[in-house]
Amino acid sequence: MAPLAISADGQSSEAGIRQALGADSLPVLIDEFESDQDVRRLKGIIRLARSASSADDAMVFKGTPEGSAMRFTLSSAFFFSAINPRGLSWPAPIEWSGWNVSS
Repeated sequence: MAPLAISADGQSSEAGIRQALGADSLPVLIDEFESDQDVRRLKGIIRLARSASSADDAMVFKGTPEGSAMRFTLSSAFFFSAINPRGLSWPAPIEWSGWNVSS
């Protein structure tokens, strides 16, 4: 899919995806976004997707070990694929309202 999209595996992290996007507005395709993985990591990726799809141009700031801030303006579409996406409701529910979840 490169250079037209970022194709990632479900083991990817929020930081890795954000850094891969950089200043680009490429669509992000994530396969194997399964419920048997670290739910906190998956929630971070979903927060990133929500920020990237919001209508405003708000900046996202992340701190660095050196004490300086990194800034990101996110504007990308995300596509998640998984065999068992609804299983993501346990043990920590993920809010899917506003998302198109097909089975």
